[in-house]
Formats: sequence, C-alpha cells, structure tokens
Amino acid sequence: MGDAIDGIIKIERVVAEFYIECPALPSRSFRVKIRETTKGRYVGYPNVAIKSSDDTPEWSSGLGETINEALEDTLRSFMASLEGIQGDRTLLRENDLEWSACEDF
Repeated sequence: MGDAIDGIIKIERVVAEFYIECPALPSRSFRVKIRETTKGRYVGYPNVAIKSSDDTPEWSSGLGETINEALEDTLRSFMASLEGIQGDRTLLRENDLEWSACEDF
C-alpha cells in the first residue's frame, strides 16, 4: 500500500485461518486466525479462551517470524492455559470456555 490514508493508523492482513481439533474441548475443535503485522511478523489468535477460577477468560496468542511459527506458538500458549486449569477440573464443560464473537472470526 502506498500513501497513508487519513484516519487509518494500522492495517494488518489476515494471512491464514486454521481449524484445530482438540479432544479436551467439549466441542472438540476451535479456530486460529493468523495476521501479518505492519512489521512483517505474524500473530495468532484462537477463537476460544479458557476461563480462570474467577470466571474471566484468559485469551492466549502467539508470535512468530513465519505463519507456522505463529501457529505453533499460539497452540502452545493455548494448551498451557488448558493445562493450567486441568488440575482443578478433570473435564471441561462449555461454561468453562469463552468464545470470540462470530463477526471477529
């Protein structure tokens, strides 16, 4: 993109979306969206978060120099949040999760 556009301060491009199967979740699957930043790096966001013991969602993300690195970092971060609560609960229920709004994904 060439010249600046008045009123626009940043544009990030969605470069990939992945469908992930995870048997630990009640729905068994979720999605990860990867965006390219203005600095040429990549950041990943899952469309689901695990709620902490006080019922607040703990959103995770991941960074990388490539799309694959960002996906891997995002999944490691998500799985770490999942493992963090599994000591408290043996099975996740749907109310243990917070899903992003459909229009965000």
